[in-house]
Amino acid sequence: MNFNIAVLPGDGIGPEISIQGVDVMAAVCQKFGHSVDFQYGVVGAAAIESVGDPFPEETYKLCKSADAVLFSAVGDLKYDNDPTAKVRPEQGLLAMRKKLGLYANIRPVETFSSLLHKSPLRPEIVEGADFVCIRFDLADPNGANKSIEDCVADAKAVAEAVDKPIVVAGCKNSEKDADLFGKRQEIA
Repeated sequence: MNFNIAVLPGDGIGPEISIQGVDVMAAVCQKFGHSVDFQYGVVGAAAIESVGDPFPEETYKLCKSADAVLFSAVGDLKYDNDPTAKVRPEQGLLAMRKKLGLYANIRPVETFSSLLHKSPLRPEIVEGADFVCIRFDLADPNGANKSIEDCVADAKAVAEAVDKPIVVAGCKNSEKDADLFGKRQEIA
């Protein structure tokens, strides 16, 4: 199987993360007999500096034509410390989420015994943690305004795809969160 991956290194630590992510994906594909083609795009401060837009049309087209997107990070102190900046790197992330319909933030959480001493929490609290956390970033009225029913259906799909408990972290809208949390029994 051949995979076409759009890589958006972004800003800050993002380029370092992307290098490692690309290396891991290439190694996994090689091990299992797949091929992978990485195409790079700009987003965030890097995109503002190069083309004046935090999520340029060319990057959008690259993402739309890809099988998957490896996105790392956006943000730059230059923009954080400038209250007069009309364009900010984070606007690229918001535009990407909205244009590509990416409204669910899905994060696996697993602890490893060799790293328990690095946790800010007591080891007995985090030991054995193994779950998937879902936050519906654009379910709020300021985003894609997805319905609670859509959020529940998507959370159910994730729950069926993984063999781990699901934790729903909400959607940053207190009224919708109350409805969403009331339906959490439907998800499990």
